[in-house]
Amino acid sequence: MKFINKLIVTYHSRSVGTLSMTPDNRLCAFQYDREWLADGFSISPLDLPLKPDLFIAKPQPFWGNFGVFEDSLPDGYGRYLLHRLLKKQGVNDNELTPLQRLSIVGTSGVGALCYIPETAFLEKRKRDDAGYCRRMC
Repeated sequence: MKFINKLIVTYHSRSVGTLSMTPDNRLCAFQYDREWLADGFSISPLDLPLKPDLFIAKPQPFWGNFGVFEDSLPDGYGRYLLHRLLKKQGVNDNELTPLQRLSIVGTSGVGALCYIPETAFLEKRKRDDAGYCRRMC
């Protein structure tokens, strides 16, 4: 499976912040976007207060992830189905990082948060900006 370096976390098409892995690839790190800090809200008041800080997840209880993001992942039967699908594709899902798991959820999760690989987000923004420019210029 493709290595995912960073995810853009969005809420109703607005960028909330960036989720990445620490250099040792064991813990998630999150930072809010400036625009979200100006008029957004905390997506997890206890673990991710609305501050410009870089937040590092704890190893437990969410396997190096933040609870608010872990909650977007499938559990129970959904995790079993995902395991079977990945196994058919030759992917050992026990070796996936939280970012790889969240990238599978992408925009189709049950909650309001979406997870878009940074490169895909930037490419979409460029296409949107170009389309806007063609309409307005």
